[in-house]
Amino acid sequence: DRIISNLEERKFIRNCGKQETGRRANLYEVTSKFLSYLGIKNVGELPDYNLLKEKIKNMENITINED
Repeated sequence: DRIISNLEERKFIRNCGKQETGRRANLYEVTSKFLSYLGIKNVGELPDYNLLKEKIKNMENITINED
């Protein structure tokens, strides 16, 4: 909750409703202020989540030889 509160205080995200099913969790969207902070113009410029997740997974599997 602290992370969400921090992002809301900075006006980087805003609540945009509740999830329709399940726990009815709050839904958030990023603001233009956040996009500007990242140096991008729209969410389409953000990296693909699934691709990024796969890259991170692959990085976790790398072993480093320290000979």
